[in-house]
Amino acid sequence: MHYIQHQLRSFTAPGAKWQWVAQTGLVVAAFLFVGAVTLGLFP
Repeated sequence: MHYIQHQLRSFTAPGAKWQWVAQTGLVVAAFLFVGAVTLGLFP
């Protein structure tokens, strides 16, 4: 529970926006990669 509180507190930091952008970018990249593999774009 302390870990979750620490994560929530970190989101209020000045750099939280860039942290959110980075995390969102990683998630989007992962979905695109999985989707490409599923569609057979990669061998």
